[in-house]
Amino acid sequence: MILEIAARQMLHVGIAGSLAALLASTSVAAAASCAGQAAGPVRIAAVTRHGDLGLDDGRMVRLAGILLPQEGPAAEAWRGRLATLAGEDVALAAIGAGTDRWGRNVASILVGKNLSAAWDVFPQRASTDAEGASDVMMLEELLVRNGLARVWPQYGVKDCIPALLTAETEARREVRGLWREAEHAVRQADDLEALAALAGRFAIVEGIVVSVGERSARTYLNFGRRWSEDMTVTVSKPIWRIMRAAGLTAASLEGRRVRVRGVVELRGGPLIEVTRAEDVERIEVAGTE
Repeated sequence: MILEIAARQMLHVGIAGSLAALLASTSVAAAASCAGQAAGPVRIAAVTRHGDLGLDDGRMVRLAGILLPQEGPAAEAWRGRLATLAGEDVALAAIGAGTDRWGRNVASILVGKNLSAAWDVFPQRASTDAEGASDVMMLEELLVRNGLARVWPQYGVKDCIPALLTAETEARREVRGLWREAEHAVRQADDLEALAALAGRFAIVEGIVVSVGERSARTYLNFGRRWSEDMTVTVSKPIWRIMRAAGLTAASLEGRRVRVRGVVELRGGPLIEVTRAEDVERIEVAGTE
């Protein structure tokens, strides 16, 4: 398969020239703007069982801003869909110049709408096609919107996270993919037994912030009054400054329901140390945003 909006040009100028034209198009510019400078074309040689993409130039890519389930029906679903990428030419929007500790490039993959007929839901944005779906979109957003991945800002880029969170909210509301599986459900901050069972694993947790403790080194979001037993979120001072600039102050969080995501630790009670400001969302009603 090839990118749909470049297909006609490929007959005349070949894959590289077609993708160059694709990367210059307005729709691609919009899709790639949050992820940084688009580069390509690149060819996907293989997809690992964990969801990393091996390029034919030897690089390994980790999809930006998402976490793929590794077991269960949703895991088998994304493996089947990503397997169709092997041998395909796509556009790459790199997040950074370096690699992570496993030698992977963290990046967005930009794909055309017809790259896989298996997708059930597409982003709805300005487009010239009759269905109103984007011609070019981030692969990560496709996965999230179809309920095949959760958002994890730690591996994303700030400007892309809102679109991914919106896609996740829709998928969760419509109970798509992994949102049908109890293992991936949003946890409640007062369910201490369930949170303890998730120690060392990624989770999304909702609850009401009872108090906010601002200290010299970090800020504490307390979800109960028994600080040594109840759920706590810790925020480093640099991240707290970013949160405050975005309006997430102590006054705006106390007594409000929030959603937080990250790895659960046990330090007395369950604890999540946020790694990005986008890990914390203020919400109105559980499960509605």
